[in-house]
Amino acid sequence: MVLEILWLSQGSLLVLQRIYINGRAVQAESAPMFDRSLRHADHVRRFSISFQGTEGWEVRREDDLALTRHNVYLDWHRVERALALFEQEVSELRQQGWRDS
Repeated sequence: MVLEILWLSQGSLLVLQRIYINGRAVQAESAPMFDRSLRHADHVRRFSISFQGTEGWEVRREDDLALTRHNVYLDWHRVERALALFEQEVSELRQQGWRDS
């Protein structure tokens, strides 16, 4: 996935130009940056990061449909950290027997 982002000098987001997934450009609103759902017995965990236009990136984690994390970031570095944490947690859950749902 490649994100092309144009920033103003003050650090505020101006325009998200394109998102490429598997070589295809898609609309930002229709393409979550990260979306994983894992199941183990009767439990489900969902992790998502999606671009919300001028609002920034929405970071969400749900445990059995309960929202356990919700942040909106304008700072790209915070989004990167959240993504790295989600990828690590998904990897650990898979090692514990959780499966994609």
